[in-house]
Amino acid sequence: MRSILRHFAFIFVGLALIFMPVVNASEDLPRYLDGQVEADNARRDRLPILLMVSLSDCPYCEKLKGEILNPMMLSGDYDAKVLIRELLVDEGEEVVDFGGDAVPAMQLAKRYGPVLAPTLLFLDPQGREIAQKIRGITTLDFYSFYLDQAIEEARARLSQSGNAAGN
Repeated sequence: MRSILRHFAFIFVGLALIFMPVVNASEDLPRYLDGQVEADNARRDRLPILLMVSLSDCPYCEKLKGEILNPMMLSGDYDAKVLIRELLVDEGEEVVDFGGDAVPAMQLAKRYGPVLAPTLLFLDPQGREIAQKIRGITTLDFYSFYLDQAIEEARARLSQSGNAAGN
Protein backbone atom coordinates (compact mmCIF):
# COMPACT_ATOMS: atom_id res chain seq x y z
CA MET A 1 0.00 0.00 0.00
CA ARG A 2 2.84 2.39 0.86
CA SER A 3 4.56 1.82 -2.48
CA ILE A 4 1.30 2.50 -4.34
CA LEU A 5 0.83 5.81 -2.48
CA ARG A 6 4.45 6.76 -3.15
CA HIS A 7 3.98 5.91 -6.83
CA PHE A 8 0.88 8.15 -7.06
CA ALA A 9 2.70 10.92 -5.20
CA PHE A 10 5.51 10.86 -7.78
CA ILE A 11 3.00 10.93 -10.62
CA PHE A 12 1.12 13.83 -9.00
CA VAL A 13 4.31 15.85 -8.46
CA GLY A 14 5.43 15.12 -12.02
CA LEU A 15 2.12 16.29 -13.47
CA ALA A 16 2.13 19.37 -11.26
CA LEU A 17 5.59 20.31 -12.53
CA ILE A 18 4.53 19.83 -16.14
CA PHE A 19 1.40 21.98 -15.87
CA MET A 20 2.70 24.52 -13.36
CA PRO A 21 3.23 27.98 -14.90
CA VAL A 22 6.89 28.73 -15.42
CA VAL A 23 8.14 31.80 -13.57
CA ASN A 24 11.01 33.45 -15.38
CA ALA A 25 12.80 35.84 -13.05
CA SER A 26 14.87 37.16 -15.92
CA GLU A 27 11.93 38.65 -17.84
CA ASP A 28 12.30 42.26 -18.83
CA LEU A 29 11.11 44.97 -16.50
CA PRO A 30 8.47 47.33 -17.86
CA ARG A 31 10.33 49.95 -19.90
CA TYR A 32 10.23 53.65 -19.18
CA LEU A 33 9.19 55.32 -22.43
CA ASP A 34 6.90 58.20 -21.43
CA GLY A 35 7.30 60.07 -18.15
CA GLN A 36 3.88 61.63 -18.40
CA VAL A 37 2.21 58.22 -18.61
CA GLU A 38 4.29 57.00 -15.67
CA ALA A 39 3.46 60.15 -13.71
CA ASP A 40 -0.26 59.64 -14.35
CA ASN A 41 0.02 56.03 -13.17
CA ALA A 42 1.99 57.07 -10.07
CA ARG A 43 -0.53 59.80 -9.20
CA ARG A 44 -3.50 57.52 -9.77
CA ASP A 45 -2.07 54.75 -7.60
CA ARG A 46 -0.35 57.13 -5.12
CA LEU A 47 3.01 55.43 -5.67
CA PRO A 48 6.62 56.50 -6.08
CA ILE A 49 8.46 55.45 -9.23
CA LEU A 50 11.52 53.22 -8.97
CA LEU A 51 13.48 53.89 -12.17
CA MET A 52 16.33 51.51 -12.92
CA VAL A 53 18.95 53.12 -15.15
CA SER A 54 20.56 50.28 -17.07
CA LEU A 55 22.55 49.19 -20.09
CA SER A 56 21.39 46.45 -22.44
CA ASP A 57 24.47 44.20 -22.06
CA CYS A 58 25.31 44.99 -18.42
CA PRO A 59 25.85 41.80 -16.38
CA TYR A 60 25.28 43.68 -13.12
CA CYS A 61 21.97 45.04 -14.45
CA GLU A 62 20.88 41.53 -15.42
CA LYS A 63 21.88 40.20 -12.00
CA LEU A 64 19.90 42.94 -10.23
CA LYS A 65 16.85 42.33 -12.42
CA GLY A 66 17.05 38.55 -12.20
CA GLU A 67 17.73 38.22 -8.48
CA ILE A 68 15.97 41.25 -6.97
CA LEU A 69 13.65 43.37 -9.12
CA ASN A 70 11.85 40.77 -11.23
CA PRO A 71 11.15 38.52 -8.20
CA MET A 72 9.81 41.62 -6.41
CA MET A 73 7.42 42.31 -9.26
CA LEU A 74 6.41 38.69 -9.71
CA SER A 75 5.65 38.32 -5.99
CA GLY A 76 2.96 41.01 -6.15
CA ASP A 77 4.11 42.25 -2.74
CA TYR A 78 5.24 45.58 -4.21
CA ASP A 79 2.25 46.32 -6.46
CA ALA A 80 0.78 48.71 -3.90
CA LYS A 81 4.17 50.17 -2.91
CA VAL A 82 6.08 51.27 -6.01
CA LEU A 83 6.01 51.43 -9.82
CA ILE A 84 9.11 49.72 -11.18
CA ARG A 85 10.41 50.77 -14.60
CA GLU A 86 13.66 50.37 -16.55
CA LEU A 87 15.39 53.13 -18.53
CA LEU A 88 17.83 51.69 -21.06
CA VAL A 89 20.34 54.42 -21.83
CA ASP A 90 22.59 52.81 -24.46
CA GLU A 91 20.17 52.06 -27.27
CA GLY A 92 19.93 55.63 -28.54
CA GLU A 93 16.17 55.82 -28.19
CA GLU A 94 14.26 58.91 -27.27
CA VAL A 95 11.88 58.92 -24.34
CA VAL A 96 9.41 61.49 -23.07
CA ASP A 97 10.56 63.16 -19.86
CA PHE A 98 8.25 64.13 -17.00
CA GLY A 99 7.74 67.57 -18.56
CA GLY A 100 6.51 66.12 -21.86
CA ASP A 101 9.66 66.74 -23.91
CA ALA A 102 11.25 64.06 -26.12
CA VAL A 103 14.87 63.57 -25.03
CA PRO A 104 17.53 60.91 -25.50
CA ALA A 105 17.31 58.36 -22.68
CA MET A 106 20.94 59.06 -21.72
CA GLN A 107 20.18 62.77 -21.34
CA LEU A 108 17.29 62.00 -19.00
CA ALA A 109 19.50 59.73 -16.89
CA LYS A 110 22.26 62.38 -16.68
CA ARG A 111 19.80 64.81 -15.07
CA TYR A 112 20.05 62.66 -11.95
CA GLY A 113 23.86 62.71 -11.81
CA PRO A 114 26.67 60.67 -13.32
CA VAL A 115 25.43 57.62 -15.17
CA LEU A 116 26.45 54.33 -13.60
CA ALA A 117 24.63 51.14 -14.44
CA PRO A 118 22.73 49.95 -12.62
CA THR A 119 21.38 52.90 -10.67
CA LEU A 120 18.01 52.89 -8.92
CA LEU A 121 16.24 56.25 -8.73
CA PHE A 122 13.23 56.91 -6.53
CA LEU A 123 11.01 59.58 -8.07
CA ASP A 124 7.77 61.41 -7.45
CA PRO A 125 5.23 61.99 -10.27
CA GLN A 126 7.07 65.16 -11.29
CA GLY A 127 10.32 63.24 -11.74
CA ARG A 128 12.01 64.63 -8.63
CA GLU A 129 14.17 62.38 -6.47
CA ILE A 130 12.50 61.60 -3.16
CA ALA A 131 14.90 59.02 -1.71
CA GLN A 132 18.61 58.34 -1.90
CA LYS A 133 19.55 56.67 -5.17
CA ILE A 134 21.28 53.30 -5.08
CA ARG A 135 24.27 53.16 -7.43
CA GLY A 136 25.83 49.93 -8.61
CA ILE A 137 26.02 46.60 -6.84
CA THR A 138 28.71 45.56 -4.44
CA THR A 139 26.96 42.54 -2.99
CA LEU A 140 23.38 41.31 -3.10
CA ASP A 141 23.47 40.12 0.52
CA PHE A 142 21.90 43.29 1.94
CA TYR A 143 20.65 44.85 -1.29
CA SER A 144 16.99 43.99 -0.66
CA PHE A 145 17.19 45.52 2.81
CA TYR A 146 18.52 48.84 1.47
CA LEU A 147 16.08 48.75 -1.41
CA ASP A 148 13.12 48.25 0.93
CA GLN A 149 14.37 51.15 3.08
CA ALA A 150 14.61 53.44 0.05
CA ILE A 151 11.12 52.44 -1.13
CA GLU A 152 9.66 53.19 2.30
CA GLU A 153 11.50 56.53 2.42
CA ALA A 154 10.12 57.43 -1.01
CA ARG A 155 6.61 56.43 0.00
CA ALA A 156 6.81 58.50 3.18
CA ARG A 157 8.11 61.58 1.35
CA LEU A 158 5.50 61.21 -1.38
CA SER A 159 2.75 60.99 1.23
CA GLN A 160 4.09 63.97 3.21
CA SER A 161 4.47 66.21 0.17
CA GLY A 162 1.02 65.53 -1.19
CA ASN A 163 2.51 64.53 -4.56
CA ALA A 164 0.42 61.40 -4.52
CA ALA A 165 -2.61 63.60 -5.00
CA GLY A 166 -1.02 65.44 -7.92
CA ASN A 167 0.27 68.57 -6.20
